[in-house]
Amino acid sequence: CPKGSLQGVLQNEKLNLDVMFQQSFITDMVKGLEYIHKSSIGYHGNLTSQNTLIDGHWVLKLTKFGLNTLKEKDEESDTLAPLVSEPQLKPKSSVVDRFRRGSQAIFAVAMFKTYNDCEEDLIKKNKVKRDQLWRAPEFLETSQRGSQKGDIYSFAIICSEILTREDPYAMYEMEVDEVINRLKARENPPFRPNIKNTILGNMDLRDPLALCWNDSPELRPDVGKVKVLIRELSSRQKSLTDRMMLMMEKYTHHLEELVDEKTAQLQVEKMKADKLLYRMLPMKVAEKLKRGEAVIAEWFDDVTIYFSDIVGFTNICSVSGPLQVVDFLNDLYTCFDSVIDSYDVYKVETIGDAYMVASGIPNRNGTKHSSEIADMALTLLHHIKTFKIRHLPDTKCNLRIGLHTGPCCAGVVGLAMPRYCLFGDTVNMASRMESNGLPLKIHCSPETYEALRARGTHTLEPRGITDIKGKGEIFTYWVTGRVQNSSQTGRQPHPTPPSALKTLPASSPTMSNGGSPENVKLQVEHPLLEPNGDPLV
Repeated sequence: CPKGSLQGVLQNEKLNLDVMFQQSFITDMVKGLEYIHKSSIGYHGNLTSQNTLIDGHWVLKLTKFGLNTLKEKDEESDTLAPLVSEPQLKPKSSVVDRFRRGSQAIFAVAMFKTYNDCEEDLIKKNKVKRDQLWRAPEFLETSQRGSQKGDIYSFAIICSEILTREDPYAMYEMEVDEVINRLKARENPPFRPNIKNTILGNMDLRDPLALCWNDSPELRPDVGKVKVLIRELSSRQKSLTDRMMLMMEKYTHHLEELVDEKTAQLQVEKMKADKLLYRMLPMKVAEKLKRGEAVIAEWFDDVTIYFSDIVGFTNICSVSGPLQVVDFLNDLYTCFDSVIDSYDVYKVETIGDAYMVASGIPNRNGTKHSSEIADMALTLLHHIKTFKIRHLPDTKCNLRIGLHTGPCCAGVVGLAMPRYCLFGDTVNMASRMESNGLPLKIHCSPETYEALRARGTHTLEPRGITDIKGKGEIFTYWVTGRVQNSSQTGRQPHPTPPSALKTLPASSPTMSNGGSPENVKLQVEHPLLEPNGDPLV
């Protein structure tokens, strides 16, 4: 029987035995006793939860019954036979001398055998003593093995184990000898297991148990009567088919709940994975990669690209450890990342202290890209003024920003750790605007200036002619603020960076004394500028 004894099954806490299984055990035990009592064997005589086994189909079977004469003789021999019989005749001296030579070896072997035999005998006696917990009181002080009424008593004790899933009398926390002595005393009322809950499903076993373990054998019912009692109690239950269907419905409902729970957990984990993926790649690009589609490089006619750099980053690194540099950049760019979420922009990458953002790519937004990038740059300037370096709280962190507007190409590069990259001269020009800018300034190209002027959302100041590597001399501009009456839905007013007219005198090598009349008019007579050149924003 692969499931082992009934006692082992009941005391296995990992097994969640349904009421139907417990009722089935009781019914199977009654059927087994009925078969034995009607056979030539007559009675079991040694019915315990250890002698009832559970097969692979969860059917209870009785064992260790019959051959009562041999069992009685085996239990009566409770003493060990002597190792060496007493000699009948006195051996001759020559024989004694012969045995004396190996006396030590013989003694050692005899002692080892005696120890093992004593240990086995002790285990056997303890088992016999424990088996008396299931024996009827009338057989505790006699050599008679049992009777049919004694089996009914043992049946009631096993039923108490099924109800409590504990050893008999375990609720009293008494030694076996003490329990047996109280059973022998035949107390009134009788000393029996104290079961707080005798209800098994809709079956109340209180009355059947009281009848079966009655102290008087004559008042105990026979197995036929017990079968009728169990059948009457079982008839109040649903049929076996109905119980099986109900059990299957419960299992199906539980399985559905489990599937829904696991599906919800899977959706949460999928959302986390998608969120992480969308942080690394644009959403529409990530969706194509998830579907296994090829991502074809795309051309964009008009985008605005932002580059920024930390002024004096090399000096900060020289007085900081590697971990401190990582913490510094992580704090700064975490702050930047929280800002750009409010704008229609896409963070392309960070390389060291360089921060690259684009608008109009990968999602086209008409002509809004220039103003979105300019708004974002002004907000980042505001945050950088209040940013504190954790390990260098007295060191001011300055940002240099460059903007450029123009066409570019974008696509995914690589299969392992793919990256969404931008290509074209617009990227190089935006980088040049940043590298030729000044701290806490937003330096923009003529193309960005024209895009912002067309939208009329920002105030700009001319910087003058600037020598750009690889491009020659180009007239560039500063983005100084946002026009007050422009639409700023859901956004806070942006701070105005220091005026370019105050920072750079007219004699500055990067300023031109001469400019187009339009530029001069923008510098002196713009309605949003003070007479001294300071913006009103």
